[in-house]
Amino acid sequence: MTDPHTPKTCTLIGSNKGGIGKSFIATLYISAHGALRQNRLKAGDQMDPLVVIEIDNEAKLHATMKERVNFSLRAAPDLSAISRDRRAMERYFNPVFQWWCVGDSLTDLGANVTTPIFDWMRTTAVPELAAERNIHFRFLAVAIPDAQSLKSARQAVEMVVDTLGSQVTPVLVFNDMWGIDYTSGFAPYQDNPDLLELENYRREGRLMRVDVPFCDSQLMEYGRAHNLSVLDVWQREAQIARELGLDDLSQRTEKRRLMEWLVEVQKDFAPLFDRTAPLADAPAPVQREQAAPAAQAQPQTQVQAPPPAHITPARDGLRPRVEPRFTQPDRGPEPRGGLAA
Repeated sequence: MTDPHTPKTCTLIGSNKGGIGKSFIATLYISAHGALRQNRLKAGDQMDPLVVIEIDNEAKLHATMKERVNFSLRAAPDLSAISRDRRAMERYFNPVFQWWCVGDSLTDLGANVTTPIFDWMRTTAVPELAAERNIHFRFLAVAIPDAQSLKSARQAVEMVVDTLGSQVTPVLVFNDMWGIDYTSGFAPYQDNPDLLELENYRREGRLMRVDVPFCDSQLMEYGRAHNLSVLDVWQREAQIARELGLDDLSQRTEKRRLMEWLVEVQKDFAPLFDRTAPLADAPAPVQREQAAPAAQAQPQTQVQAPPPAHITPARDGLRPRVEPRFTQPDRGPEPRGGLAA
């Protein structure tokens, strides 16, 4: 269990538009983080595994990564839950925050989930409690060569900055889904006001940018068609080659293309795992500024800071899709969900 005051990076991958490869970007992020962790462990450095969360009706990330997903939640509660409890919608995402407190995390936001999740943050005390628990947010806005996608990415970036201010580092991810390079793919959109605004943010240093090139390997094409992660494709390379009817030369060529692409992606993702710079600018915990009249209350708050035991990561890494309970919670020392009073 990570100490509540240890710096933690909460990475969210979002944009309200669907069909732009957000879950695919999530699999790449998980793979890059895993490779980095293995390298650090070999060097004798400690690095905890990434906590993986998805909020998606289709559970696309779980279909690909399976047991690697720690917590999976539908995009919204059912109507009967909302009708029974007027706070049901407000508290629906509370278990997600508790997972963010466990350690460095990745949250994959499905189609039309980005706006509700940040509405929830604005309505609740998420920014304050995140600052107290030393959580810094990073938001990856995914975009493809498409006018609506660019508009959705710009709106998402502006929304997260408006909600979290200096607590968030926005990142624009250009995802080449169809094998079109940046020059030709985005050429028709060079005068697009949303793309111009995003490029403005980048030039001013208010936005990072990561380019994810198309993987021109038949092995990866097969993997995408069969819901396989990048790691699955790499490990099953020989089997996939047989399925595709490739001879030994073609198999080696396609494997080399996959390797070159993986190296390029990991290089582009490397800056995302350097948390030193963004966390240095994180605001001071709100409680410390307001706690002068009641200095003795702070030790009790620190004791209650660790996440509830009910949502500690499963020992085997497998977490079924879980729905929050909307009945009156037990008022024990470790409540099921919600923000600590």
